[in-house]
Amino acid sequence: METDKKNKRSKLVYAGVIVILIVFFIVGFVYGLSSVLRMEGNYPPAILTEPKTPEPKSAEEAVKYLNDAVATAVSEKPQFASGASFNINSDTLEINGDDTVKSSLKFIRDDLNDYLNASFETHSADFNEDFSVLLRKPAFTAADVEEFNVDYIYYRCASCGVTSNEPKDSCEECGSEQAYLMQYKDEYTITYKLKTDDNIRKQNFPEHTDAELKALVGDQISGIADIKKIGVDYTGLTVTMCINRLTDELKSLVYTKDMNISADGVFTGDCAVLGDLSLKVNVSENESYRFTWPSITLSAHSKDVEPKGKDNLLATLVFPEASQEGVSWESSDPELVTVDEDGYFTAGKKTGSAVITATYMFNNKVYSDSCTVNVKFDVESISLNKRKLSLNEGDTYTFSVNFSPKKATIQTVKWYSEDESIATVDENGTVTAVKPGTVRVYALSDDLYFRGSCEVTVNE
Repeated sequence: METDKKNKRSKLVYAGVIVILIVFFIVGFVYGLSSVLRMEGNYPPAILTEPKTPEPKSAEEAVKYLNDAVATAVSEKPQFASGASFNINSDTLEINGDDTVKSSLKFIRDDLNDYLNASFETHSADFNEDFSVLLRKPAFTAADVEEFNVDYIYYRCASCGVTSNEPKDSCEECGSEQAYLMQYKDEYTITYKLKTDDNIRKQNFPEHTDAELKALVGDQISGIADIKKIGVDYTGLTVTMCINRLTDELKSLVYTKDMNISADGVFTGDCAVLGDLSLKVNVSENESYRFTWPSITLSAHSKDVEPKGKDNLLATLVFPEASQEGVSWESSDPELVTVDEDGYFTAGKKTGSAVITATYMFNNKVYSDSCTVNVKFDVESISLNKRKLSLNEGDTYTFSVNFSPKKATIQTVKWYSEDESIATVDENGTVTAVKPGTVRVYALSDDLYFRGSCEVTVNE
């Protein structure tokens, strides 16, 4: 009997332990999920680095910027490559005949594209080689520009980092309800939409005679049809420049010509019973130029290490016959951070910041890139003492910020209100209710840009 009681107690204890473990698991899972949902990201705010040349605001400025960039490239002779492509939009294909004929012509669309692309010549030039005769230089004026657009802004979710070309109020990828952060690219992409004028087209874009187009298209559909006449209606003329806005180094130049091609002829072979051929399709022709400039680029421009910590930097070299042995490394404060000839660095005992610079000599010119090394104990997360707050108009409340870990070196934040017409917040974290509504007030850590926020409701 006593043995049975012991067995029952053992089973009860065992069951109790299982229940406790399950509760701990559930609580931990819920807490973990809650923590994930509360994460507000640590991507830095948008910092607009000053460009070498201000963003062009008029067609005159935009055209001058393009011409100056091309002239600089021709003068300084970066690595150069040209190419061309010809794209047939099969979705726009219109042709008389039954569905079998249409399917047949759409089926050979990729082969025809490849054939046409292979017909274009490509050219290249190495560093310091003259490529001026290989480059189609822009020959249009501001008066020839119908409109132009400068693109260098994009948007990023603060929680998961997914990007978008358009602003968004929430993220479908991770479920964050925070608006995307505005970010800036290092390049301007400037698109010049030109007037579809015959003179502008002939001066700026490659020309193909009717005979050339008939030969290119006809060779691919031989056995199906015989082309007798080809007509071309030009629907769009565009020049696109991509340029590093920090250095004004031209990265690419693309000439795009959109056109509707119509062809008349007769079906042949098994399709001869269909009689006359009438075909229309939209095509796009691109002539592109790529420029690669000499450079040295470090694997990171900011590194964080704890006191006595170690790490390394890698240098990517874009030079003829580049060698890592030619890279020189230097620390702005060897007492704080030392660096060897291979880019490996070691922090000392103290906290602070030092700049490591790598340099490379090419063609009697020094190229360099730098990385700021911060010796510190990192902030890993922050949170406010309240997640929700209710105030009446005119009331104030001062938030406090919890840093993790507590030994984090930099424990300062900047404060923001998403709508200061509802509630304002000062540099000390004191929020003031202005008018009824709901607004999110958040703190952004100066170290690693972690966010903590509170939903503030101002009562009516």
